[in-house]
Amino acid sequence: MIRLSLARAAVVLAAVTIIIVRASRCAAQDEFWDWQMTPTITAEELDAFLASQPGLSDDQRALARAMHQNFVQELFDAAGEYRAYWERAAARREAEAEAMQDRWRFRDMQQTRAEQESNTTVHPQVTWNVERPRVERQFFDDLATVFEGEARQAWRSLERGERRRRYTAGNSIIPREPIIDLVALVDSLGLPEEERNHISPIIGQYEIDFDDQMQYAETVLAELAVERETLSNKDPQNNDPRIQQRAREILDRFDSFRRTMSRLTFGYFDQIVADLPDPYQAAFKEAFGRAVIPSAFHPSPAQLAIEHLVEADGVSAERKDAMSNMLDAFRQRERIILDAIVANHRKQALAPPPSQRQQEEWQERRQWALEQERIDPEFYHIELLPDTKPWRDRHNLVMATCRDIRRLFNDVEFAALPVHIRLLLSWE
Repeated sequence: MIRLSLARAAVVLAAVTIIIVRASRCAAQDEFWDWQMTPTITAEELDAFLASQPGLSDDQRALARAMHQNFVQELFDAAGEYRAYWERAAARREAEAEAMQDRWRFRDMQQTRAEQESNTTVHPQVTWNVERPRVERQFFDDLATVFEGEARQAWRSLERGERRRRYTAGNSIIPREPIIDLVALVDSLGLPEEERNHISPIIGQYEIDFDDQMQYAETVLAELAVERETLSNKDPQNNDPRIQQRAREILDRFDSFRRTMSRLTFGYFDQIVADLPDPYQAAFKEAFGRAVIPSAFHPSPAQLAIEHLVEADGVSAERKDAMSNMLDAFRQRERIILDAIVANHRKQALAPPPSQRQQEEWQERRQWALEQERIDPEFYHIELLPDTKPWRDRHNLVMATCRDIRRLFNDVEFAALPVHIRLLLSWE
């Protein structure tokens, strides 16, 4: 009787697990699909733009709304193959979730899936990266002919802003390559109107130059990505030297674009910093650093421990003052190290592509840092840089600060601290 109950419980648990996994995957897929299919300009955003232009006639407003409806439908039609791909993927995931109870059936499905993907000429995501920008550019150009004068200039400015926000929110042309939006970083400072107007010429030129590069990426680079995947499918074993040569040329074009974007970003960053008042320079540099290397600016265990201890009950005011002073000193030294990390990233981003030998040497150095210094890659995520010294310096600073905090408590007092604080202070 007990065995039967346990068996039934196992069956119920397995069924519930499949339902939860399927629901979470479907929700994630739906969210990604909604993001992919959301037009750059929604109907609400278009209405807001039309409302901001009092000089437009009723006929112009009606025509703009009708053109937007046609644009949304054309965008949906252009995504036919891409939409079918996601529908097949959703059905496959559901079938695999059910087949997980039978490992042989699941293995066969996985093998069939690998064979189907290897026979695909070009991934639908790659072709969608070409089709979507084409449809959107045509819509922006067509609607610009409806407006005149200041309304047309405002429309083009809106186009550049929406394109910039889309590529900085989710860059699908060059995956894992962050694209920084300096306009958003400046807006986050909350500058007074006078100071914002002072740097407006720099921001305006940056928007134009940035948009030129994004249009190049969504036309030339997107087409090259299609060609690259086609070549990869033609020569999966890398046996044809002509195909490999062309593939290397395409990769060189992508590397050149990365360096161009880095020069543009860091060049305008320097101009903005030079024109910002002193009180806002530090905030802008920190915001920029967080955008470029987010992992370097994660709160350290030492900082988190002090912040918790200062708010904890049972800690004397004298010790809280000592830890507050310790935190101030830690932040000053950490700021110097973080500046060195960002500078190191800048040097590497602007440098020519490293040779194979350099990459191997950097990988060995990175592995040594992980093993000898015991740096947690999930927490600090050491970048593949020529010089990992700033990362080791920050690691050593954190460990030294944690040891200093522990010296403020004897063994009995330390054992009485909350578990999460003890774990933070025991981090190495």
